[in-house]
This record gives sequence, structure tokens and C-alpha cells, in this order.
Amino acid sequence: MSRKVRTVIVSRHKSTQEVLKKIIIEHHKNFGDEVEIEVKEHVSDINELLGYDEIWGNIPMSLYTELLWKKGITLYLVSLEIPRELRGKELGIEELKKYMKITEFVPCYSGVCGLHVHLYVWKP
Repeated sequence: MSRKVRTVIVSRHKSTQEVLKKIIIEHHKNFGDEVEIEVKEHVSDINELLGYDEIWGNIPMSLYTELLWKKGITLYLVSLEIPRELRGKELGIEELKKYMKITEFVPCYSGVCGLHVHLYVWKP
């Protein structure tokens, strides 16, 4: 059964936005989901994110912990493990694919310990 997933990408980098759009579409295609993707270059208020099911990109962890308690939203945190000489430079799509790592924070509720988060780390 198909479900509709509201997703937001938080990144000011255009190439990161493009790579993540492709990854998100492919990720949800595997589950038969219909995905709606929006892009925000910056987020500083929890209310900007409450309407979404997933966040892909980078947000302050303090903001994410608030979201966990209020909504139980999944975060796909994007990090780049790049050489020193590439720091501060705008990377192209192929470079991003090479150095990108995604850490998936999945909220889980149980009667015993309440809210906890499962972590999964993967390379696209």
C-alpha cells in the first residue's frame, strides 16, 4: 500500500539539494511511497518543520530533539568526510556522491523505555 511522505531537504548547497532529491526519490521508490519534496536553505524554528515526515540534510541537534518529542520525525543527517584540501569549496555532484554519508535517526516508542532512536549509517 502506497503512502504519501512529506519530506524537506535542509541545505543551502544546490548540488547537495540535487543529489538528495535523487536519493530520496529512489529510497521511497523501493517502498512504493509517493514522496513530496520541499527545500529550505536554513531552518531555525521548530515550527518550520512540524508539517514534515522526514528531514534530509543538516539541522541543529537541539532542534531535532524537540521535533522527536513533538512529532517523532525521522532525520537523515548528511555529513561529508572530505579531505582537508576540499574544505570550504563547493563540491560537484560526483564529489558529493564520493564523500557523502547519511546517518538515519529513526524514532522508536516502546512501553518499557519510552522514546529512543535507532541509528543507521549508510552511503548512497
